[in-house]
Amino acid sequence: MATIRDVAREAGLSPATVSRVLNEDTTFKVADLTRQRVLAAASKLNYSRRPKNTSVNKRQRVNSSTIGVITTYNELREIDDPYFLGIRNGLNQGAALKQRKLEFLFSLHDVKPNWALVKQCGAIIVIGCIDDQLRDYLLQVNPHLIVVDEHSPGQGYDTVYNDFNDQIGHILDYLYQQGYQEIGFVGAQMPLYNRTGAISQYIDDVRYTGYLAWMAQHNLMLPHAPIILNDWDTQATIEALDKMLAYGEQLPRALIAASDPIALGIYHVCQAHNIAIPAQTAVVSFDDIDVTRFLVPTLTTVHLNTEMMGQVAVNLADLHLQGLAEMPLRVKVPSQIIKRDSVGRYPKKNNQ
Repeated sequence: MATIRDVAREAGLSPATVSRVLNEDTTFKVADLTRQRVLAAASKLNYSRRPKNTSVNKRQRVNSSTIGVITTYNELREIDDPYFLGIRNGLNQGAALKQRKLEFLFSLHDVKPNWALVKQCGAIIVIGCIDDQLRDYLLQVNPHLIVVDEHSPGQGYDTVYNDFNDQIGHILDYLYQQGYQEIGFVGAQMPLYNRTGAISQYIDDVRYTGYLAWMAQHNLMLPHAPIILNDWDTQATIEALDKMLAYGEQLPRALIAASDPIALGIYHVCQAHNIAIPAQTAVVSFDDIDVTRFLVPTLTTVHLNTEMMGQVAVNLADLHLQGLAEMPLRVKVPSQIIKRDSVGRYPKKNNQ
């Protein structure tokens, strides 16, 4: 069955645009020609829009053998971000392998989330970081809780997370071995969501704290203050780097981007200011989204196994359903550095 991403590829548009057109978003202004392209592509691929499930229908399907899923992001973000889409695919695959019933209950951003469903499920999986108040509420309503993308240690529930802290060290080791000592960082803070879907606070990203710790351990000076953006997107990166260059500062010899969308912003700025990658600035990132293989030069990035994260979360939920979960478990899912052309060989300063 065709998906939103299939229709987007056929129409030559972003999944976000296609989603808003097909879901008849009245707040989204789009040219008639673009709308026609979307509809024509959907018709060609026999796309069938996924029906919206009402709370009544979900209440009829949910019981003590159900694994319920709550997301901290909206449907549009999932469609436009392969990271979250990969987790969803992994959840579905894991449920099929375990022959478990999986139900996506709601997003924290929904107008009226049905919290009564949480108590009816045998286990609950939350995708994204939540604050202490929401954590305590969920544990009180349903103690069989698994949180995906949670890096904080010592929690009273199961967590599944990426090995970001390990990989930031591996990236820095690799850059150092290639001769880079002047290494900068561009990232953002991690939001914690409350019960209403609002951000209650921000915490430091483990890639950022790992970067600071590694640089200090190796007695390397920061080329300039790490750039911590207001959001994890390309445009925010472009604006921040353009401002830095406008003040006469230069990009460091190597830049670590906390995500591929941030790396795309770095590429845009380098192209606009005639900064050669990697001859003048090397770039390394996280995500390994499809486009990174087609950039010029191709992007060195960390491939995240998001589908495995989803499958592991289902495996943990299955232990709860069997009554075999004896203590909170923390499962770190490994990732892999994909070395491409955005990092070259740079001589160390004492050899220059």
